[in-house]
Amino acid sequence: MDTYPDGNVFILSAKQAGEYSADDYDRQASHLGFTEQVCWWWLRSPSIISSIAAVVYDCGMVHVNGHPVDNAGDTGTVPLSPLGTVEMAC
Repeated sequence: MDTYPDGNVFILSAKQAGEYSADDYDRQASHLGFTEQVCWWWLRSPSIISSIAAVVYDCGMVHVNGHPVDNAGDTGTVPLSPLGTVEMAC
């Protein structure tokens, strides 16, 4: 398990996204202000191609093959902190 100094905010790796969530539903993130609209979000893990990063799809599935990093689209990030949980929103 990765460790982080107190107070740091970080982005999950693909491995952590799978380990720290009970199921796909727990990994779903909604757009800020829209509780019924979910979006996919970036992970910090690279793919096998350097211009692609792993993501969590809007259905909550971790996708290690990912998306091109220049593909912003309908996406976001989910910052986390060891001091507590951060609402998952894109």
